[in-house]
Amino acid sequence: VAERLNLSSPHANVKAFTCNFPPEQETIVQFLQQSNWVVDCTGNDSVLHSLEQFNWETPKVFISVSLGV
Repeated sequence: VAERLNLSSPHANVKAFTCNFPPEQETIVQFLQQSNWVVDCTGNDSVLHSLEQFNWETPKVFISVSLGV
């Protein structure tokens, strides 16, 4: 998804993280805090709760997408 979004606009700077949330790496935390949008593709309620509790520092646009069969 990140690769396709980056191809969609020369201004996009989309990064994909495959770590657990909230992340333990400070560099990932800083990147997330500076981001404008957050896309969750897990479909996991505990991740949604963690997203709510995370210290974002500034307002974000959240997109949560989950597909199943």
